[in-house]
Amino acid sequence: MSVSITNIALVGPTCTKWDAPFSWEISLECIQELAADLEFKIIYVGSAEDEKLDQVLDSSLVGPIPIGALKFVLQADCPDKAKIPATDAVGVTCLLLTCSYIGQEFIRVGYFVNNEYENEDLKLNPPSKPDFSRIVREVLVDKPRVTRYPIDWCKTPSAAVDVDGLQEDIVMYNTNSCPMPDANSQSNDGSTWEQAGTPGRNLLEVLTASLNKQILRCLDIDEIARCRRVSKQWKNIIDSGVELKRIDLTDFEWGQRNPNGILNFALTQSSVELESLELAGCNIVTDQIFHSWITKCGKTLRTIDIDYCPQLTMVSVQHILQNCPRVEALMIAEIAGLEGDFLHQIIANYGTTLQRFSLSNISGEGLRFLGNSIGKQLTHVSIPGSNTITDALVEEFIALCPNLRELTVVFCRGISCATVEKLRAETELEVIASHTPDDFSVEILADDKMVLVVFYLQGTRQTVPLEDLPTDLLPQGLTQHGHSIYFAGNPKELEAALEEAGFSEVQTALNGDWEEDLEDEEEDESEDNDEEGVEEDEFAPIENLMEVAPKRQKVLHA
Repeated sequence: MSVSITNIALVGPTCTKWDAPFSWEISLECIQELAADLEFKIIYVGSAEDEKLDQVLDSSLVGPIPIGALKFVLQADCPDKAKIPATDAVGVTCLLLTCSYIGQEFIRVGYFVNNEYENEDLKLNPPSKPDFSRIVREVLVDKPRVTRYPIDWCKTPSAAVDVDGLQEDIVMYNTNSCPMPDANSQSNDGSTWEQAGTPGRNLLEVLTASLNKQILRCLDIDEIARCRRVSKQWKNIIDSGVELKRIDLTDFEWGQRNPNGILNFALTQSSVELESLELAGCNIVTDQIFHSWITKCGKTLRTIDIDYCPQLTMVSVQHILQNCPRVEALMIAEIAGLEGDFLHQIIANYGTTLQRFSLSNISGEGLRFLGNSIGKQLTHVSIPGSNTITDALVEEFIALCPNLRELTVVFCRGISCATVEKLRAETELEVIASHTPDDFSVEILADDKMVLVVFYLQGTRQTVPLEDLPTDLLPQGLTQHGHSIYFAGNPKELEAALEEAGFSEVQTALNGDWEEDLEDEEEDESEDNDEEGVEEDEFAPIENLMEVAPKRQKVLHA
């Protein structure tokens, strides 16, 4: 092969407005001189049912190609919305990048693209005529389908191009996935893809049921639910049961009319041999639904994570103890009603298997009992909010756990910052804490009326109230009102003060007068207060900020 495409990367965020242009950075290597230019195409599949609706967004000739490495950016405008059927405006489609040499296509890269409305009301009740201004587009860049084809690199521009009999050469993608077939490629048994249906149009149409389900198992449960809405064929395949062995609904929230819909769907798609059930932070799972899950899949479950599930109680923990004999990871922090000798029951049940354990508000006696009982096999332990745990108890527990790799002690006020820093410096243990500025990330959201500050535990989306922060390191002017933290002052000064205090991850989103002229802030604010009759210490209405805050947070973490 004279030319090898070494990398294709999307330039910019993966989730954008529907009408945003596409931009791809392409890297290639050439090992011999070429007689002609390379032709790159970006193709948007307008409908899975009709190849005629495909749109070539860009077709570019690149050359002459020098011997060696080359990198360039390929750009294209968004598709023509007038050419997209109303039924295909929302849902999953494909974007294809192809490269040809003298009419011979030698590589095709396919990306799934998910188009959906930006708010839940429109998702549940979409307009009859698509409103593209309210649709967001997400390119699943981490799941490409790459197919390479052998061609004759000795062809000259005047020679005829023979594309008959092209066969798949190398397929590079996730080993659990399958390639997007080309119209002229052949299957392993020599039969053409045309015999299976419309060539290259519908991936699920040309594969066996087992391969279809193997592809779907690579997706998260909410992505599978979206795929179910693509067509009747996809719906029938998914409804027959994907048999997932891992369910992940971590931090899943649902505020619409049917909160149990996604849970019931996940339950039906779970294999009876489910191995991992991860529901941490899921605010909709109840004891009743969880019991149904445990009844169906409990015998094979090895990982159960129900940390911070507000509707679960001790009843769910009892179901685990009664129905799940093979648990290796049990995360039950902040489960209501945990009392009595339940810790002894857990040790009695899983004394030979448990390796990862999470429990909030554990006592010093309980921690010592945990270490003495199964400390030698524990690798990950989390004890958030355990205020009775002291520095000496932590060091004693670590000595009882020679294989411990990660210890979480967030919001444990009895543990000093010095001990946390000592453990991080002198041991190989990963300590997750809430004692130093490095343990948090900060977002500052400011408009011309208010500055909203959000503190997160590092690496998570768990918000932290002011009372749980290291207050001795915080700048003056922060106040807690309800669930929100506000700052009376200049957001840029707050950002500088936080960074000076050691908060290394601070992101600021400005809107309105802050962005226009920060230097005249005090004068502008005084004039506004005189006109509106707002006293200096009065909190002005912040409806505008609260409307945009969730969107800004989404953009910041896209």
